[in-house]
Amino acid sequence: MDGIGCDARGKVWLRKQLRRHQVLAWFARLKPCRVGMEACATAHYWGRELGKLGHEVKLIAARHVKAFVRGNKNDYNDALGIAEAVVRPEMRFVAIKSASVQDIQALYRLREQRIKERTALDDQIRGLLGEYGISIPKGKAAFKRRVVELLEEADSGLSERFRRLLRQAWRQYQELEAHLRAYDEELARVVRENEACRRLQTIPGFGPVIAGVFFSRIGSGEAFRRGREVSAALGAGATPTQQWWQGALAGHQQTRRQLPARALDPWRPSGGCTGGQQDRPSEPLGRCWWLDGATTRPWSPWSTKWRARRDSNPRPLASEAN
Repeated sequence: MDGIGCDARGKVWLRKQLRRHQVLAWFARLKPCRVGMEACATAHYWGRELGKLGHEVKLIAARHVKAFVRGNKNDYNDALGIAEAVVRPEMRFVAIKSASVQDIQALYRLREQRIKERTALDDQIRGLLGEYGISIPKGKAAFKRRVVELLEEADSGLSERFRRLLRQAWRQYQELEAHLRAYDEELARVVRENEACRRLQTIPGFGPVIAGVFFSRIGSGEAFRRGREVSAALGAGATPTQQWWQGALAGHQQTRRQLPARALDPWRPSGGCTGGQQDRPSEPLGRCWWLDGATTRPWSPWSTKWRARRDSNPRPLASEAN
């Protein structure tokens, strides 16, 4: 890791190469200052630890740092680019996540991986059975029912060797489902213990999974001035100068995939920004409503009318963001 120190005019007065075990000890000897870091792997951990030492830590997204990097890409040039970007007045910073928020993220990512493994195993078993002339209808319920029937039927047309292989694959499928049930129970427990997640569940379409995922991504909401910035962070909508796919690619696809269409209407308070320049509030909205002690969601007039005519069956956003 390369570290550089700059004065108020941007002149480099310090350059230091550090190993991982040397970072905290070296920063502990420095006077409190602003520390800029790229928001990459382990950045939130270092941000929390350096913050405990009295430093002001700013995390910058890698795509914002890239514009300030000059010359060939190496650690030193990256550090120079970060040092220049961190003092820009209009720079957007990444909020440092707490350990509890990262716990929810880890739980969600493990759950997502088990879902992918279960889907892959489902497809593989279907494909292998197709080679024996056995077709299974769509859906998990039909798949489970048919596999159990094939394992119990003696005259299913399967060889004894393939039957043993199928039984092993079926046990693996059941283990994956047991993992998913455990993750869902843990996620529900986390959401019950988190006041912000409980308030998020008052939004139509938000259950324990979506509330936990949304909170782990957005956090307290202090990094956003208004609801439309949250939509942009998730990629839920494009600006007037963008195509729909540009807005989708700019956001967090894993989080956006969990959100139902009905949950993507404006969630800012009534009287907030409703479209025109003249309607924009003079003061930023600050903390999100679910952290301000509100017990019910302050619907905007537009969203109230939209709720009155919405479809009772929400469509998943994944079908609109391919």
